[in-house]
Amino acid sequence: MGAYEWALNGAPEPATPAEPGKWQPSVKGTWRWLCEQYFLSAEFKRLGDRTRHVRRQILEATYDESVKPGAEATFANCPPSKFSPQAVRALRDRKVDTPEAANGRVKAIRQVFVYGIEADHVKTNPARDVPYFRSASEGHHTWTAEEVLKFREKHPVGSKAWLALALLMFIGGRRADIPAFGRQHISEIRHPNGSIERWLRYPQNKNRNPVTLELPVLRALWKTIEDTPSAKENLTFLVTGFGNWFKKRYRGAELHHGSAHGLRKAGATLAAENGASEFELMAIFGWKISKQASHYTRKARQKRLAGDAMHLIDLGESENKRPPHLLAK
Repeated sequence: MGAYEWALNGAPEPATPAEPGKWQPSVKGTWRWLCEQYFLSAEFKRLGDRTRHVRRQILEATYDESVKPGAEATFANCPPSKFSPQAVRALRDRKVDTPEAANGRVKAIRQVFVYGIEADHVKTNPARDVPYFRSASEGHHTWTAEEVLKFREKHPVGSKAWLALALLMFIGGRRADIPAFGRQHISEIRHPNGSIERWLRYPQNKNRNPVTLELPVLRALWKTIEDTPSAKENLTFLVTGFGNWFKKRYRGAELHHGSAHGLRKAGATLAAENGASEFELMAIFGWKISKQASHYTRKARQKRLAGDAMHLIDLGESENKRPPHLLAK
C-alpha cells in the first residue's frame, strides 16, 4: 500500500530500513527518483506501450551500475546534478559490444533530462552532447524469397503460421500491430461489374500520435485469410500471443536469422525493387519522414543501375554490348 500511495502522489514514502529483496521507494533528488518522476509524466505516458516497456527496462538497468569500476556507489542514488557527460559516456561505453543497446541508453537518458529540465528538476542535459555509436549493422535480417518458401514448406497455406507471415509481409504491419488484426478492420467496396475491393484500416501501435493507415488487401493475402480456418472463426485472425510464438515457428523451419521485423523489411525491399517511390513506401509503412524509405529506394536503385550498366565493364570481346533485356528495348 505504501508503494501504491507513492505512485499516486509521485512522492517518496518515509524512509524505512531496507530489507533484502523488498522494493524500497527512491530518495528524492536521486537519479532513480528522477527516472520514476519521468515514468509518471505525460511525456512518458504518451509513448506507445512497447516503447514505454523498453525504455523503462533500459533506465532501470542503469540503477545498479557502479558509478565507476570497483565502486560500491551506484547510479541509482547519484544526484542528477552530479551527472556529467562523462557519466553518460561511461554508461554508454559499457554496452560497446552491442552498439544499438548503447545508443538506446544514451537516447533514454537524454529524454529523462529533457523532462527534468521542463519540470525544473535539473538545469542541464548531460546526455545532449554524448554522440551515438555508429553501427555497421543494418538491423534485423531481411528475409529472402528462398527463406519465405522454406517457411511455407514447414507451415503450408491454411496454417496460422503462414497467415502470420502473410500479414507481416503483405500489410507491412509491425509485430505489435499484427495480433489485433481482424475482419472488423476490413471494409469492402462492391463495384457494378461485380468485383470487390477490400481495404484494411488500422492505427499503428508504435507512434506517440498513432498514424491510421488504409491499405488495399492484396488478393494473395485475402486468399490466405480465407484459407485459414482460425481466421474465419474468431474476432482476430491469429488468436495467439505473437512474439515468442512466431519465433518458434520460424526457428522450427530452421530459419535461425529470421524475425518478424525482417518480414516487414522484406515487403519494403520488394516494393522498392518493383519501383515504389519513397512517398509510396511512406504511405504503406506509416513512416513520417523519408529517411527510412530512402534506405530501400537507394538500395533498389543501386541494384537496377548496376544491372543496367555492368555490361560496360568490357574489353570489347563480348558479343552483346548491352544486357539481353536491354537489347529488346
